[in-house]
Amino acid sequence: MLKKLLDRFIVRFIVWIYDLLQREQVRRELAKTVLAVAARHKRQIENSRILLAEITLQQSKCPHVKGGKVRYHALSRADYNVTTHTFADGHMEIRCVICGKEWSKANGNLVEGLNLAQLSTNTASSTEQVFTIKDQLKPKEIPEYMSADQVAFQQGPMSPWLGPKWIDIWAKRLKQLNRKKKKI
Repeated sequence: MLKKLLDRFIVRFIVWIYDLLQREQVRRELAKTVLAVAARHKRQIENSRILLAEITLQQSKCPHVKGGKVRYHALSRADYNVTTHTFADGHMEIRCVICGKEWSKANGNLVEGLNLAQLSTNTASSTEQVFTIKDQLKPKEIPEYMSADQVAFQQGPMSPWLGPKWIDIWAKRLKQLNRKKKKI
């Protein structure tokens, strides 16, 4: 009986020791992993600092002027290669197309960017211009036999090409194309 108790104790003691050794090994591996992650994070921060310094140096050397490597000075003033973008919330950013430098209110240099944008010959794109379809549509006489859906469909932005006459023309053309496919 004493021998059985002693054997059980020894087995439990060995299992306990084995468990402690495994836990210690897991702790060591975890510590190595944490140290590796910390070292990688430190390298990433250092690399981002170096990259930011290189970008800042490149942007400080950029003249922000159109013309590439050879800049023709036929004009009496510089033509800056900058774009302006106003977001839906009203905040504006100005960016150099060559080097990517940004001027904004958050950076505190928006006035400098606005001066460059005023000296540029760039014009606003169609997405930056305010335009409504209602301004372009002229009131038409609406026949009594047309429903409200037909009127809205006919007076839409693509009305000349989507009117009932053109839908018939496109339907006939589609039938012709489908017939040609069957013959082949």
